[in-house]
Amino acid sequence: MSAVWRSFKFFNAELLKSPLCHMELTCCCSGQDLVFAGDSDGMVRVVDRSKSNEGVKYEFRAYRGPVLCMKYVRSRNVLVTIGDDDNEQDVCIVRVWSFAPLVTAGVLPNPPPCNEHRLFSARYPPPKERVPLGAGLNLELTAPSSSKIPESAAECSSAVSVSTFVVSFDVSDDLRCAAVALVGGEIVLIHDDLERRRAVNVQRLHSSVSKGLIAFVGFTPHIFASQATPGKKKHQPLLSLSSSTVKDGDVVSRAMYTVFSDCVTVWHVSAVESKEYRCEPTLGATPGCCCMTAEGQLIVASAASDQMAVYGNEAVGSHRQPQQPSPQFDWSQFGAVHVVEVPGRKQLVVAHRSYVLVLAQCEAWSEKLTLQCYDLYNRLRCLSRSQEGYCTNVAWVVAGASDILIFCREPPRRKETSGSAADGGNGSKPPVSYQVVRLEEIALQERLQQLFQKECYEIAQCIACRSQTAEDEGRPKNKQLLEIKKHYGDYLVSKRDYAGAVKQYVDAIGHVEPSYVIRVFVDAQQVVPLTQYLEELHSTRHNRPAHRSHTTLLLCCYVHLHDGAKLSDFIHRNDVHLDPRTAIDVCTDAGYYEAALYLAEKYAQPHDYVTMQLDYLHNPTRALEFVQTLCLDDAEEILREQQGKRIISALPQRGTEVFIKLCVRWCGPARRLSDGSQPSKEPGLKHPNRSDAKQFLHVFADFPVCLLHFLRSVVESGVLDGEDPGKEVVLYNTLLELYITRELKHDIREGAVASDPAEMFAVEPYEQRRQQALAFLAEFSGRYDAYHALLLAQQHNFEEGVFLLLRRQRHSTELLQYHAKGLEDSVPSMIRQAVKDRLIDFCLSSASDGETGGDAATGAEGDSKGGKSARELWMSLLSMLACGSESDSGDIGRVLSHIAAQDALSPLSVLTTLSSSNADLQLHTFRDYVLGMMQREEARRESIECRTDARLKELQDLHDELDTMQTEAIILQAYNCSHCGAALDLPAVYFACHHSFHRRCLSDVTKCNLCSGAIARARDINQWQQPQRRVKGDFFQYLNSVKYEEGFEMVVEQFGSGIFGPREDPYSPSGVAASAVALACDDSVYDESGELLKPEAVERW
Repeated sequence: MSAVWRSFKFFNAELLKSPLCHMELTCCCSGQDLVFAGDSDGMVRVVDRSKSNEGVKYEFRAYRGPVLCMKYVRSRNVLVTIGDDDNEQDVCIVRVWSFAPLVTAGVLPNPPPCNEHRLFSARYPPPKERVPLGAGLNLELTAPSSSKIPESAAECSSAVSVSTFVVSFDVSDDLRCAAVALVGGEIVLIHDDLERRRAVNVQRLHSSVSKGLIAFVGFTPHIFASQATPGKKKHQPLLSLSSSTVKDGDVVSRAMYTVFSDCVTVWHVSAVESKEYRCEPTLGATPGCCCMTAEGQLIVASAASDQMAVYGNEAVGSHRQPQQPSPQFDWSQFGAVHVVEVPGRKQLVVAHRSYVLVLAQCEAWSEKLTLQCYDLYNRLRCLSRSQEGYCTNVAWVVAGASDILIFCREPPRRKETSGSAADGGNGSKPPVSYQVVRLEEIALQERLQQLFQKECYEIAQCIACRSQTAEDEGRPKNKQLLEIKKHYGDYLVSKRDYAGAVKQYVDAIGHVEPSYVIRVFVDAQQVVPLTQYLEELHSTRHNRPAHRSHTTLLLCCYVHLHDGAKLSDFIHRNDVHLDPRTAIDVCTDAGYYEAALYLAEKYAQPHDYVTMQLDYLHNPTRALEFVQTLCLDDAEEILREQQGKRIISALPQRGTEVFIKLCVRWCGPARRLSDGSQPSKEPGLKHPNRSDAKQFLHVFADFPVCLLHFLRSVVESGVLDGEDPGKEVVLYNTLLELYITRELKHDIREGAVASDPAEMFAVEPYEQRRQQALAFLAEFSGRYDAYHALLLAQQHNFEEGVFLLLRRQRHSTELLQYHAKGLEDSVPSMIRQAVKDRLIDFCLSSASDGETGGDAATGAEGDSKGGKSARELWMSLLSMLACGSESDSGDIGRVLSHIAAQDALSPLSVLTTLSSSNADLQLHTFRDYVLGMMQREEARRESIECRTDARLKELQDLHDELDTMQTEAIILQAYNCSHCGAALDLPAVYFACHHSFHRRCLSDVTKCNLCSGAIARARDINQWQQPQRRVKGDFFQYLNSVKYEEGFEMVVEQFGSGIFGPREDPYSPSGVAASAVALACDDSVYDESGELLKPEAVERW
């Protein structure tokens, strides 16, 4: 049954005006845009076949008889011909014509250089039988056989009757071997360089396989290496072998096809031996129905059926590099690889590129011969119907590298036909006239468009692949092929053949945008082909790095297909670059936690790694171990977020220890981009080896016990000592609160902490923590907020802390009010007594601090904020002790004794306070105090009177001395200098102060060296006080503009300067009298507490 053929128009036909139109041809061939034609007169003409059509370029006589066969060898630029001379023995002479001078010198001699070889000799005479000369017996030219030609085809035969012994003829491409098939079935092989050597090795072969007539002989372009047999090594010198391609002991061999009327055979030919093999299937052919392609494949048209077979594997020895050794001959590679059925009885078969031109009888009209061009592999008819009818009466077909020339014999005119019939007996024939038609293949894009219109995408791919030459192999695919694959893929998608479409899109990777293909499969909701395409997109053979979005999409496809194995293999590839954030999210959402964990570790995503370990794999131990390997920045970022709370919840003790290391001294890698030489307390800079503990307080919000251990370790480590106290005060305040909290829980929310006792801290007793709080308040004074600490102590009933803080801040009123509750009647006596002792001690310590100066800053702050002085503190204590219904005289007496010892209050103030607090107080309670104070005042009065008498006596002595100096003569009897101690000599200076000096020992004769200093100081003080008297109007203005403390100092200074009048001499009689009056009426000037009763002197202040 005949195969189905698709018809296309792949060639353009045009008529040519060629000099060959009126030549009587016996053979012809083409090469280098030239047509070589031989005639019956032995002439060889070289005609230009290009579009310029320059006519006959060269002509020379090759033989004296007809030219029988010819072939042009492009690799050597020679023409090999076979022809006869006039002599009957000089038949079938092989001559090799060199056209090299045409290339080198530009001129071709007439005739060209020639080398001659003879097929017959006296030992090997020619056969007795001859056959008529066919239309062409070479690779590129064949004519129909003379046997059984229809009547209409008789006109296609040669105009002259020429017979020959040669049936087929071929020459190897390197011109080292020629084969001539003779009529009797003998094959003559000529070895050696046919152009340069005259003495050649001639072999004569006979087929041992076939019994029929020979129809064709042809060489493949491949060269093989075969092991020479030991008995025939003497023939090796007949070959000229290249040492670069043949090793010692090896002989270059070739493959030669022979076609007989009953079978096809292949010969392994060498100068040493030749061996024949049968090729399957068994087909026979007639001369002209066989041809060789440029790739070395044999095309045979069966004489018994419509079958046409292609023999030989195209890949045998193809594209071998020069430095590679020749392959071994394998006869099994030369069998039929493709068999098709072409209707009609074939008369002529010619190969052109990938096409086969077939001249066959028409099925509908047996007397008519039609020429058609076939693509056997793709089953295409490449000539249109009009072109088939155009190419009739074909006589010669010349297939070149670029086009095909078809010589169609024009039928003779009627007049010429009748005239020739009238001549009858002279045997002359009408002149020959040919119509030359050129068939030229259309452009590849036009052929593809025709295939696209009929949806022949697979055929279009094959044609596009064939268009890629051997030099292009190894390079990227041509654009036409890739565009075909895209169109074919789109076509298959429209037919819902997604499996086939993805193969086409995969082959077009690099030409078609991946987004286009992805959109096609996404719109069709086809995950499997989309996955296959993305896998190929990530394949290393394409040498194209895939985009990260494509990688993420492939991960999503694996997830959708639930293919965990491929997902794992994919993410473990080193050549795949993922978007780690997106890939981890995809794997996590799909439940592939191990894959997400691997990605987090591979792409250094510590936050995601810890999250996977905690939230999905529930392995807090591994997460904590991983955190300890991180640098300070990463560990700090992870632990201060929700992951830190989860770690503390699962591993309280070990997690807290890691936090402590983080804030004290991190053992892992230091902080990135940190300058260790800069101090950490500078604004904007962080410590290179530890974190700020404040940023982790929220992590421990639900875990008080862990927070206590964390803060205590950080504070006791000393890392906060060099920091600004104002910035770290929250840490100290929080630690104090934890110390004094009565019920300290492991977790505020039940069940938040792991139940394993080994992972939990032991809760310290409350009393122990109170003692630690007292030590904390004493040791870290100034680093916590005192008022906040006081508030916490009052809130948690921490009395020791309250007393300590109030006492330290000198808040006497608050302190007494806080302890007043302990003096109530309902309080047990033992507690009341303890409170009293504590208050007495507090007053004693306050008094001692006042005497020694205490903490100046704290004292000033306490006084300015409403705190009482020691005097007022004793008064308040007395009032509190006396107000009770059960006042203890012993306690009051003890307080009074302390007041008396320190002289803290005046007796009047004490008695007034006691009388105002409790009018029913017994006299014996303060009798001893009053007696003691009266005795002290008496002693004090006596002391003052004694000092006054002494000072008055001194003053009287001074007055007497002044009077003496003014009224009586002074005798100066000093003998030694008061400065140097040497005996006085003239000139000498005597002063009224009874000091004497050498003149040379004085710097100023008007001043005594010993008394001048005191006199100068007194003078300076007097001069400094003088201007102050002149600015009395400015005093009050200045006094109103200053603060309270500065105003008091100003008043004292101005009083001392005498701003309100001349200062009275205290030692004058009036001054002494005034002092005595002031001392006598002390009670009228001062109250019992020593304050002024009449402050009118400083009324404006």
